[in-house]
Amino acid sequence: MNSIKEAFDIVLGGKTGGYYLAGFIFCFMAIFLSLYLSSKKRSPESPNTPAKFSVWFLIWDNAKRVAATFIVIFLLFRIFDLSNVLAMIGVGFFVAISLDKAIEFIMEKTNLLNFLQSNRNNFPVIPKNNETNKPD
Repeated sequence: MNSIKEAFDIVLGGKTGGYYLAGFIFCFMAIFLSLYLSSKKRSPESPNTPAKFSVWFLIWDNAKRVAATFIVIFLLFRIFDLSNVLAMIGVGFFVAISLDKAIEFIMEKTNLLNFLQSNRNNFPVIPKNNETNKPD
């Protein structure tokens, strides 16, 4: 049990979980804002765009990009001491948005990051209330 705690201390660099949680909250807000603004540019006529805006579809459709951004942000928070609130907000917002936009640009212009694209045909569809209450 002691070796697990020691491993976590090494991975976290001696910083608290609250330090990373606060950074990830700023990062999540920035990523969500970036995704939401990008979703407003999508064509409503596209077969890949849901008829009604769905937060769950937005998050699910971009989950791999979000995960990649969180990994890079974790590494930045681990390598640099961002205990200063302004530094944490700056990295959380500006780096997360910039990184997300860079990933989006690379995915659109090249095949380099194709593994980050999702298969929209696998999106889990939640049944409507009236369909779940039908008698057999």
